[in-house]
Amino acid sequence: MVHNKFNMLDSGEIKSIPELKRMPNTINYMKDCLRKNARGYNIRVFDDSIADYKEEWVTNEDQKPYPPIMEYWFKECDRKNNDPDYTFIWTLSRQKESWLEFQNSNLEVIHEYLGIIPFIPSLMINISPNWKGQLQDPIKRKLSIKKFCSVIDTYLKSCNRYSKWKYCIESGGDDDFIHSHIVCEINADYLESVLNGKRSHVRQGNVQRDLRKIWNKLMPEGNEGMLRGKYSIQTIILRTELLRNDKLKYLLEENKPEGHTNKKDLGLVFEEP
Repeated sequence: MVHNKFNMLDSGEIKSIPELKRMPNTINYMKDCLRKNARGYNIRVFDDSIADYKEEWVTNEDQKPYPPIMEYWFKECDRKNNDPDYTFIWTLSRQKESWLEFQNSNLEVIHEYLGIIPFIPSLMINISPNWKGQLQDPIKRKLSIKKFCSVIDTYLKSCNRYSKWKYCIESGGDDDFIHSHIVCEINADYLESVLNGKRSHVRQGNVQRDLRKIWNKLMPEGNEGMLRGKYSIQTIILRTELLRNDKLKYLLEENKPEGHTNKKDLGLVFEEP
């Protein structure tokens, strides 16, 4: 299956979008755990009397003891830092390597300790039916949009692949091309079958297949086959929180970049919490 990750059919035209690189997780879990366990810490505050910054001690009101497995790791770390036999090998880089090993094996423990809700990958689906210029009649347009929403809702609710979603219906740069952008969060229990497996739902092109099948079933006679084109249904995997949030912002007209704005904002944004 060919993925056109950096092109988008918008208002009936193929437009390029910037290459989106996967951003690394910037959370320093080790530092956060040390801070969470500390009785307090110093912060820098500006003192008007001396016209400069000074350190001020702040009590940690949310201090929380380590869970046993984490407490053991930090005690071992302290022991090696103070043991002459380890001094020549227990460098800062080795300590970081040791933490990463611990983190990879105990990520759920760390998340629970820090109160972090892990990010779950999402999928963006762009649907651009081949009906540009055919919905000028107000009544036909209204009915077609209603049916279009039924197609999207039926697909998203047809199984347990997605835990929540948000989508918009747009009218295009000339107000003559009804299309949709969808951002749906993958159900954590189905990550392998939807995204990661060799025969996953996305890799096998089943998103396109299922949507076309539902479209041909629910849309009025004469609209069959309008999702056959190469750019009619596109999927983009969102594996970082930054990228997911960027695409959620894109659903709102005021956040669209130049070249992707619609002539008229339909105000049709739907969300499943």
